[in-house]
Amino acid sequence: MTTPPLPGDSLAAIATEVWLRLARGAADRRAAFSRMQVATLTAQGWPDIRTVILRGADEAGRRLSFHTDRRSAKASEIAADGRVALHLWDPQAEVQLRLWGQAAVETEGTEVEAAWSRLAPRQRQVYHAPLAPGSTLRAPAEADPPHPPADGRGAFARVDVTVARFEWLELRLTGHRRARFDWQKGWQGRWLAP
Repeated sequence: MTTPPLPGDSLAAIATEVWLRLARGAADRRAAFSRMQVATLTAQGWPDIRTVILRGADEAGRRLSFHTDRRSAKASEIAADGRVALHLWDPQAEVQLRLWGQAAVETEGTEVEAAWSRLAPRQRQVYHAPLAPGSTLRAPAEADPPHPPADGRGAFARVDVTVARFEWLELRLTGHRRARFDWQKGWQGRWLAP
């Protein structure tokens, strides 16, 4: 299924379509917006970026969510400074979406338990690793999950990002379109030079 281009001349239509695409990305792993890059700040002040799977998109709450290992540097960085930037790219529509918001690592609660219960056994396997992501190894096999695997629930976390601003860029032969949207009791959009 190909995604039609975003409506390039209506700010309200763009804001609506952005959240529809995010919801589609959270629901369908084949959708262009199913994978996103998240940037955090390290303890030394350096930006760090990695790709995550978009797991939830709630327009009314302005919230996006993804999963992480609670032992990861990403989780520690978010706990220390929750400001994050997100990036998504749709190569067919040639649409770039950048978002900024405040992230929080959640390890307990009904939403976290629901997220864990929706994971297939092979997805849960990631959280069974005996060592934290990024740990130094003598050999790759040191990171293999034990047999039988331990319960990985203790390492699982859900990250929720409350979006405060986003920018949409559509590349077009007839002239690119770029807009910025800020949350002020609703999405307030304005055109930007591409």
